Amino acid sequence: MKGPNNHIALIPAYGRDYLNRKAVVKDFMAGRDFVIAGPVSDCGWCARYVNRQYLMAQWRAGGPRWVDIRYRRGLRVAVFELPTRFNF
Repeated sequence: MKGPNNHIALIPAYGRDYLNRKAVVKDFMAGRDFVIAGPVSDCGWCARYVNRQYLMAQWRAGGPRWVDIRYRRGLRVAVFELPTRFNF
């Protein structure tokens, strides 16, 4: 079930951008870094660098379950559920 407590918004780190959802998911699953999006004043976690492995560990501890990654200069969003198991 989607909701504010199990949902996190990310943007690509280090100036990366993507043209399609497939490339976004591929890099996320490969463990590339992303930045938690949102105003820093609203969220102590915002502007922090994270990757899939970190988010999976947070999910097991009760963290977010759904991921939104903005791409194509922030105009599009890839929304998907974190995998239910570790597959490194």
